[in-house]
Amino acid sequence: RHCANLAANAKVAVTVQEDYRDWREIKGVQLEGKVALVDSVLEKAKALAVYARKYPDAIKLFTDPTSGVLHRAFLKVKFYRVSPERVLFIDNARGFGKRQELVL
Repeated sequence: RHCANLAANAKVAVTVQEDYRDWREIKGVQLEGKVALVDSVLEKAKALAVYARKYPDAIKLFTDPTSGVLHRAFLKVKFYRVSPERVLFIDNARGFGKRQELVL
């Protein structure tokens, strides 16, 4: 469903932040942009390398054919790239919803 939605409308909004117990401490980045399927072999390899560094135990499991359903599911995984058109820094410590637009 997500892939079908992205194919129909490539415009996305993304928020990247740590988890905070207190919403008044939230700091992070919001961005708006367009998403595209990563389809070149080189770009897929780069995406997979990033994923493997972040989740080394998961990548071992997903790429092991003996893991059955997990391996079969991973073979269908698609990676997407977000190209930002607008980026904002959020700092709720400076006020609720306080955002500063960053120059691209």
